[in-house]
Amino acid sequence: DELAALVAIAKAYHLDILGNQQSFAHFANILKHDEYAHVRENMGVLSPAKEESYELLDDLYSEVCPLLPFDMFNVCCDETWGLGSGPSKQLADEIGVGGVYVRHIRRVHDLLKEKHDKRMMMWGDIILRHPDHLGEIPKDTILLTWGYGDKPSFEDQILPFARSGYE
Repeated sequence: DELAALVAIAKAYHLDILGNQQSFAHFANILKHDEYAHVRENMGVLSPAKEESYELLDDLYSEVCPLLPFDMFNVCCDETWGLGSGPSKQLADEIGVGGVYVRHIRRVHDLLKEKHDKRMMMWGDIILRHPDHLGEIPKDTILLTWGYGDKPSFEDQILPFARSGYE
């Protein structure tokens, strides 16, 4: 109800509300509950090895996406520390942590695009740690720069995306 009210207020001012939902890490406030223990990669990261993780994300998206008129949605997916150390360890041993990460990104992308008609935005910090997998992210994804402090230039976090054909 609060989101619907916010969207209505914004519309009166010719503004759109951009949706944002943590979709990989920063899940500690949900994963701390016993009923979500089965989808933990660790205490802060959702496991990409569990189909139930995608059911949970779909449930979260289904609650907010229909209320949001803006055609883009930020899934975040930053700071996935410990990925490949829980239920996805066997998969990470087979295809690497970068492969596991991209596989999750593609699932989230397809869910948002096909079911919720949203264009995915995501933070780019993790994929920059796995540049050999950058091209596996769908090209209609908008990659966002995530910096951990001030510095004279963020080109090292922007140019790899631009050179690879991403917005």
